[in-house]
Amino acid sequence: EGLALGRGVVIGVALAVSLLTLFSMTKIWAGAFWGPPEGGHPPATAAAPDVVRVQAGGSGVEPPPGGAPRGQRGEPAAAAPAVTARLRPPRLMTAATGGLVMLSLAIALAAGPVYELSERAAADLVDPGPYIEAVLGS
Repeated sequence: EGLALGRGVVIGVALAVSLLTLFSMTKIWAGAFWGPPEGGHPPATAAAPDVVRVQAGGSGVEPPPGGAPRGQRGEPAAAAPAVTARLRPPRLMTAATGGLVMLSLAIALAAGPVYELSERAAADLVDPGPYIEAVLGS
């Protein structure tokens, strides 16, 4: 209806703002849920960390923040270089996110029928007489 009323500029600006908002929220989502953890090490309870640091040639565990592991005579052991490997996001999280995106798009594309269904449900809630009559009989 906006185009019929000659409001093409308003519609264009609204669409541009919507796309920019979608872009920024996608970047925020990716950084918050699929980006590397802040502050160093992920918590021990993390099910699937995004980034794993492994000590090359060692036990596979980094030394604690308080100090390096000690050698046989008490002197600090030589630290092996750390290797950082980037892991993929968990498949279940990716599938759930994709499903929600598809559901949102389906609702947006079927806005007319969803709106009509919502109006009918609201009318039935405001006047429950026909429902009561159908359930309990006359």
